[in-house]
Amino acid sequence: MYLTGLTNGVCQTYQPVTCPRSDLQHPLAVEEPECPDTEAVFQAHGLAYDVMLCKADGGPSDKNPRIEAVTHGTTPAGLPPLEAVAVVGDNVQDFPGQTQAIRKQGDDAFATFGARFFLLPNPMYGSWERN
Repeated sequence: MYLTGLTNGVCQTYQPVTCPRSDLQHPLAVEEPECPDTEAVFQAHGLAYDVMLCKADGGPSDKNPRIEAVTHGTTPAGLPPLEAVAVVGDNVQDFPGQTQAIRKQGDDAFATFGARFFLLPNPMYGSWERN
């Protein structure tokens, strides 16, 4: 899941946050046929978003092309280029430009984790299995 900006709901909940508009976008690893069901779940729970970017049928689960579409302003929603203020994922490869090679780098390589990148560990599967 990829977040850009803050939703109006967050603004109402956490004052005095100022939010001129909602810029919430989700590049998900959800297959395109499942996208309407995922959108229905978000709507049922009042989770705001401007566009949900699901992976193409049989396409790679790599989120980087969908994240680039958000930052370059080329999503189907027609929104302008947006800065990624937070990226949430369960695999290091969910984060722009990151691979398992980061583990061989020094502590400075992890500076964006906890500030801009937020990892929710998934002990069941992931790119770490190939290490």
